Amino acid sequence: MSKNKALVSASDIGKAAYCPHSLYLSKKLSPESADSHVARRRGTEMHEDLTSKVMNDLDKRCYVATYAFGEDDPVTVSLRAWRDRVLRPTWWGRALVRVYYRCSPWLVTQCRRSPTLARVIKAGVRRISRSVRKGIE
Repeated sequence: MSKNKALVSASDIGKAAYCPHSLYLSKKLSPESADSHVARRRGTEMHEDLTSKVMNDLDKRCYVATYAFGEDDPVTVSLRAWRDRVLRPTWWGRALVRVYYRCSPWLVTQCRRSPTLARVIKAGVRRISRSVRKGIE
């Protein structure tokens, strides 16, 4: 690899998907001033807060828990709350949620075909929900 080309990490690619300007600024060679650091942190917090509020109002998805327990079951509701309060505020959590939304419709289809898999998934979701409820209450 030539000296002019730098590797880009998967984390940077994920950041660029949400805020390309932020990635550019993080790669600049000049040091960040204290005022810029405070402003960036405040802006990031405001951005994540707004994203969380918007997504909470719009997103009722939780495919596997809805399949296993129903849309308004306490298990499903607690997993949505965990998604919104714990996962969505972080870039890695949002990435995990995106992967989940890509894979979970397939998993639900497989559960419909296999009662044994459905029982295993339901037990796993219940166990995760119990752990999650402890963390958000």
